[in-house]
Amino acid sequence: MKIACPTIYDLRDIRRGSGTLHCLAKELERQGHAVHYLGPVEEIGSPLPTRILRRASTALGKRYRSWQDPFIGRRVGRAFEQKLRGLDFDVVLTKDYTIAAYLRTPKPLVLHIESCFPVDYGANTHPMLVNLSPVCVFWCHRIVRRALRRVSLALFYGQWAYDEALKYKVISAERMGVVPPGANISAPHRETALARCFQKNVDAKALRLLFVGKRWAHKGGDVAVDAVIELNRRGIRARLEAVGSKPERPVDEATVTLHGLLDKSVPAQREKLAALYGGSDALILPTLGEGFCNSVLEAAAYGLPVLSYQVQGIVDPVKNGETGVLLPPGAPGTAFADAVEQWFRNPALYDTMSHHARDHYDTTFSWERAAGRLVNDIHFRLRQPCGPPENRHVCAAP
Repeated sequence: MKIACPTIYDLRDIRRGSGTLHCLAKELERQGHAVHYLGPVEEIGSPLPTRILRRASTALGKRYRSWQDPFIGRRVGRAFEQKLRGLDFDVVLTKDYTIAAYLRTPKPLVLHIESCFPVDYGANTHPMLVNLSPVCVFWCHRIVRRALRRVSLALFYGQWAYDEALKYKVISAERMGVVPPGANISAPHRETALARCFQKNVDAKALRLLFVGKRWAHKGGDVAVDAVIELNRRGIRARLEAVGSKPERPVDEATVTLHGLLDKSVPAQREKLAALYGGSDALILPTLGEGFCNSVLEAAAYGLPVLSYQVQGIVDPVKNGETGVLLPPGAPGTAFADAVEQWFRNPALYDTMSHHARDHYDTTFSWERAAGRLVNDIHFRLRQPCGPPENRHVCAAP
C-alpha cells in the first residue's frame, strides 16, 4: 500500500508529535508499504481573523488554540493539496483533526488519533483543554465534526476517544474502530522482561520507581516524590528515577535522581532511558489525564507494572489489577505507597502483574501488531491493497 502522511512537522524526527506517527511510519515501511512524508508544512502565516480571535481570547484571560480554527485550517488544507498533486498514493493517513477537516483528496482519508475533543466541554477533565475561550471551543467542535464527517475511516487509540467521537453523531460505527499504537522504543527480549522476580526486592527492602514526563505538575511528579518519601519512612529504601521536566520544589537527592529530558534520537540518551526502564521496578505516573500515554506502553515492554490514576488515556493501556494499579484521581502519595507495600507482602502479586504487562505489550502494543491492525482495518473496511505477499501475515481477516 502507498500511504501519504501529511504532518505539520517533520515526520522523520522522532522527537515530534510524541514520536508515535514516526514509529508507525517506520514499521509500515519495514512491512513493505511505501510511506510518503509530506511534512513539515511551509510557513502559512497567521490570518487576520485568527490573530483577532487569539488576542480577544487573551484579553478575556482565556486560551485560544490557533491551530484548530478554520482560517488556519483552510491554509493547511491547501498546502497539503499542493504536496499531494501528482503523487502516487492509495490512502492518506493523518493524526490531525485540522488536516482531516480541510484536506481535499479523491483518495480515502484515514484518521488515526489518540483523543477527541469532548462534546460536553463543561464536563472536560483533561488539563490541556482547560480555560479555552468560547469561540475556541466552538471552532474545536466544528473542526472535529467536519473531520469525522469527511474521513473514510476514523481509528482511535483507545475506547474513550472512540466513545466520545460517537457522541458527535456524524459518523457511523462502520467507519470507526479502535487501533492502539505501539510503544516508541526498541523492546527488550521477552525473556528479559519476564525474568523479573520481586522476592529480591523483599529481601533487600528496596525499590526503584521510574517517573517519565515532560510536564512535572501535570504528570504528578510531586505525588511520586511523596510516595517515595512515605516508603522510606516505612522502612523501604525507595528511590525515584525522574526523567523529563524538573520539579518546582527542591527534592532530596538521596532519594530522587533527576535525569532531565532524554532525547530518543540521540543513541546515548536512548540507551540511558532503556537502562532506566530495565533497572526500575515500576513506573509511577499520577497523571491528571492523557490522550493516550505512551510511557505506560514502554513500561509494559519491560514488564514494569504501572502505578497511576484512573483517568482518560490511562484506563485503556493499563488494566487495573492486572498490569498495574490505578487509584482514584487525587489520591495522595501515601495511597501509592500502600499499593507498593502490597507487593512486599505478596511478591507473587507483583510478578503476575509484571508478566501480564509484558503479555499485554506482545499482544497489543508492539509496533508490528499495531501497524498490522491498522493496515488490516484499512484493507478490509476500505478494500485497499494490503501489501506484498511476504507481509500478508500481518493482514489476516478480523
